[in-house]
Amino acid sequence: MSDYCVVSVGSKIIVSEWDTEACRTAHSGRELDEVRTEYPDAQVMSFDAGFAAMEAAFVSEPQEVTEHYFTDMLNVLPPHRWYRDPGAEAFAMCERSFGSITRWLVRVGTSYYSFEDRVTLSHREVFEKVMVTHAHLHPSV
Repeated sequence: MSDYCVVSVGSKIIVSEWDTEACRTAHSGRELDEVRTEYPDAQVMSFDAGFAAMEAAFVSEPQEVTEHYFTDMLNVLPPHRWYRDPGAEAFAMCERSFGSITRWLVRVGTSYYSFEDRVTLSHREVFEKVMVTHAHLHPSV
């Protein structure tokens, strides 16, 4: 097994292992230029660097969502790390998008948000991320 892979961050995919001796993909035998016809941003990198780049590609900023979407996500799978109090709540989806990245759903008052980030975020970090992005909507929170 190679310690290198071909990664397309823009497509959010690890394309293949990379054969460093043959300078080709390990499974289909394509050269990097050939891979770039399908994935223009393809790069050869170590598996560790490729994995880190992929996780970073999945992280997103909080976007406002509907109460219906929030409730649907709450009921589709068991919530992970569910935190509730009268003015706010947050939970992570129990499935991962990639590595340690999961979807977070957040309620602040009557506003609802969704974003992807590390499952290891503290609840404080989750709420801070929403507040930084949407501070204009919640000036007193």
